[in-house]
Amino acid sequence: MRTDRNEIMGRSIDTQRLVTAALFACAVVSGGCVRATRHPVFPGPPTPVQVYETWLAKNCNVGDDKALERYLSQYRAQVTPALIQAFIAGPPQDARLGVQSRSEAQLVQIQRSMDSLNLPADEASRLQSLNPKEYSQAAVDDYVRAYKSSALAGLGVANSPEGIARLQQESNSPNSEFYAIAKVILAQVKKSARTAGAEPPAKR
Repeated sequence: MRTDRNEIMGRSIDTQRLVTAALFACAVVSGGCVRATRHPVFPGPPTPVQVYETWLAKNCNVGDDKALERYLSQYRAQVTPALIQAFIAGPPQDARLGVQSRSEAQLVQIQRSMDSLNLPADEASRLQSLNPKEYSQAAVDDYVRAYKSSALAGLGVANSPEGIARLQQESNSPNSEFYAIAKVILAQVKKSARTAGAEPPAKR
């Protein structure tokens, strides 16, 4: 029986949510966690390299996303080639290995702390049945997918002719893993252009 790609991704997301919830429980048991406060993205005017690297690495602690988006637009000519390359190549190998190592260690921590987490029996059983190696590889796959998706989103924000052309290439390829997200990004670019009273840059 053929398994749909969306079904596989859905299972991966469900597993990630379960592990995230268990990690939160571990943090509470060990003394809780502190949410970082919002802060400026950069202390001063950034370089284009800082802009696209920060965009690709952004998370809930990055600061003001609107400021980061303004810099992406400001440096569109410089950041577009880097974002296209990031989409093609994905994250560096050392970053992938870091995700793999952390994910495996987190799952092992959860499995060793199971008795203190007071999870429902079915969730505890699912967590105990996870293979740390397989789970960490799935986490790497999710990370690569998110990294490449972020690169595409950055191309939409930068909104250069070359970036839009790359998005159109993905949106015209139904077999691409990024077909749907490219179409969503392009739709948002067009919506923003209409709001601003201008059309997006034409494909060269």
